[in-house]
Amino acid sequence: MLDLVDARATAPVPAVAFDGCGGSRASGAERYVAGLEVELGITQDQAEAWASFAECLWANARRMRGAACAPDQPFGKLQHRLAAAAAMRLATEELFKLLAPAQRRSAARLLPLCCLPPVGHA
Repeated sequence: MLDLVDARATAPVPAVAFDGCGGSRASGAERYVAGLEVELGITQDQAEAWASFAECLWANARRMRGAACAPDQPFGKLQHRLAAAAAMRLATEELFKLLAPAQRRSAARLLPLCCLPPVGHA
């Protein structure tokens, strides 16, 4: 797992354009997720785990868009954030079980830290 952390430390952060209320312009989140799928080289055997992971990313983006215009809770209600984090953790662990070592290294470079499995779980 340390190789994932090392790879992540030097990784460029993918750019996604966001509007003033946290929403992405022109389906930026969908393009970002589709690009990740191609970049990681997701195989047919990994497709189901990828779909669950991608849905967590999209659900979180929708939650953030909905919460972004609420100045008192810019990231949404705490219980929703915790539920999203738990769902992301589970989906990530399931996906990483199926990724080849090279795909894991690429994922560590490309994914936000919140999307990486906890140390020792990949």
